[in-house]
Amino acid sequence: MTLIRKAKIGLAALAATALLAGCGNAEALLPGNTNQTLASDGSPEVLLGTDHEAPEAAPRRDFNKDATVVSLTFDDGNASQLTAVKAMDELGLKGTFYVNTSVLETDGYYSLEQLDDMVREGHEIGGHALQHRNLKEQSLEEVQRQVCWDRQNLLEWGYQATNFAYPEAAASKEIEKIAEECGYNSARGLGSLRSITGCDECDVVEDFDPKNLFYTKVPAMVESNWTLQDLKDQVTTAEQAGGGWVQLTFHHVCPEVCNDISIEADIFKEFIRWLKDREQSTGTVVRTVNDVIGGELQPAVAPKMKTTEQTGNLVVNSSLEEESEHDLLKCWQMAGYGNNAASGSVTGNGPNGSQALRLEISEYTDGDAKFLQRMDAGQCSPEVVPGQRYELRSTYQADTDTQFVVYLRDETGEWVYWKASEWFAPNESGTQAKWVTPQIPEGFTGMSFGLSLFSQGTLLVDEVQMSVKAD
Repeated sequence: MTLIRKAKIGLAALAATALLAGCGNAEALLPGNTNQTLASDGSPEVLLGTDHEAPEAAPRRDFNKDATVVSLTFDDGNASQLTAVKAMDELGLKGTFYVNTSVLETDGYYSLEQLDDMVREGHEIGGHALQHRNLKEQSLEEVQRQVCWDRQNLLEWGYQATNFAYPEAAASKEIEKIAEECGYNSARGLGSLRSITGCDECDVVEDFDPKNLFYTKVPAMVESNWTLQDLKDQVTTAEQAGGGWVQLTFHHVCPEVCNDISIEADIFKEFIRWLKDREQSTGTVVRTVNDVIGGELQPAVAPKMKTTEQTGNLVVNSSLEEESEHDLLKCWQMAGYGNNAASGSVTGNGPNGSQALRLEISEYTDGDAKFLQRMDAGQCSPEVVPGQRYELRSTYQADTDTQFVVYLRDETGEWVYWKASEWFAPNESGTQAKWVTPQIPEGFTGMSFGLSLFSQGTLLVDEVQMSVKAD
């Protein structure tokens, strides 16, 4: 089977955590006015993948009721996990890797070639949503796009995605139903089994036939304070309880990445060697999630894209008056890249005397900072039509030059840097920036844009508009 895949363009995929200092709930650092471009014809490039045959979804295995089965699962598609992959391959152990497809092929995450290699070794690739967002903070329409789009990508790239893990373990009955409707056979939570973090009244194992396939019970995720003995205890406690299923969840492997949710490589290697020996001494085995859950491979379910009439102002919360529990303001995020000290806030003293966003760079070496529409699957980001041009407007007040920077969302849900406008001069009394984009290239469905700072200074933004440019 030959996989047809797009080439990743630029590094504009959303990061899981904010890196800008003082940016509140900012979510990502994204490239700004770089030399990155699309293919020469304005369309996404394609490249041929490998010729491996992805394994068909296996029927579930029947385990003795007193068996203990351990699943080693890994979240987020972090490339630091490759140390663990290599160690598992040396022992013939298989894991389940839940990935967010929008960040694959970007710095710090798996490439498709690496996932191909893992599949050839027998590892399972599962879904983790298009972007790593708390699904309970999204509309149900956005949840459907995040979950179904992610799985559609995996299937189109040749991976047999039958199982899912909720980002941040955030789910509800409605979200569980969406995971099922998107074609998954199971979905995993976190923290509903007893572990070193507590939950003393909880069960110590999940059943081989879970009562709720779409929120299977697992211990809390493994963090940097887990010792080798803690990992062993999670398994031996299950054995002593009469057997059952234990899913262990890992994120990063140190020393490649060391933080609060990483495990030391030496501890992991010693643990899996102990697990491998356990198979002979007690019959405890390591199996993938698909080995336990089984089930037929369901067809892809297309994301239900938002259908927005291309009339009027397409920007959500364009006047910056609507508050949010999760962002600086509803549908707005702060972003940037490079070496600079940037901060963002909401001010009631905008250019028009109303509420506005205030951006400041106090120390600058390189890069930029900006406010953008939330780069999502359609809840906040305006939809665009290939071939159409759009007029962008924003009232601003600045003591240095500024310009519009524009990102586009492609057909796989990845965000890429596209264009920047001409510079707009400093204006401390308030004026309007206006720019008309070139035609949107084929293969793109969404836009996010905003005025940015590329030097030390202050920028206030208000009354943001985007409309179809009538030719």
